[in-house]
Amino acid sequence: MHLSRRDLVLQSPANDGELHGTFSLRAPVRPNPIGTAIARLISIDGDGVLLVRGLDCVDGTPLLDLKPDRALFTPIAPEQPGDWQVGE
Repeated sequence: MHLSRRDLVLQSPANDGELHGTFSLRAPVRPNPIGTAIARLISIDGDGVLLVRGLDCVDGTPLLDLKPDRALFTPIAPEQPGDWQVGE
């Protein structure tokens, strides 16, 4: 993602000869260098290098953030409806 083009301000969709703004189209090619992925963290070595499985990226791609899978955690208390849900 960090190696992708950033000059795609205008694009011409298929079967249309006119240029349109990139963000007005559903085209997958966008000038946004940030992507998301779900991967399994296998280990972290002493230098802070991560070993992961299932990550689709170029070696050396900057990592901005890690989040745990929310499905691994159970809620502390059962869910309760808010006032807007019970009509008060």
